[in-house]
Amino acid sequence: MKEELAKGYVRDIPLDFRGFDVVALNVTKLRTDNFDPRQYLARLDVWRTRVEKGGGHWRVINDLDHLDGVL
Repeated sequence: MKEELAKGYVRDIPLDFRGFDVVALNVTKLRTDNFDPRQYLARLDVWRTRVEKGGGHWRVINDLDHLDGVL
């Protein structure tokens, strides 16, 4: 969920998520997140904000055993 865009690329545009449920599934933590877990939480929060600002619903599921309830 970390964006690594080449210099000059822009992806900060409004997104329309109305009618969508976005599920971040089994999000992998980066090595740097072990040193500062706030980085991981901040990335999730950025995506949650983008989805909700676009009218969608956001969930994170890191335990695949709970996937049945989503589908």
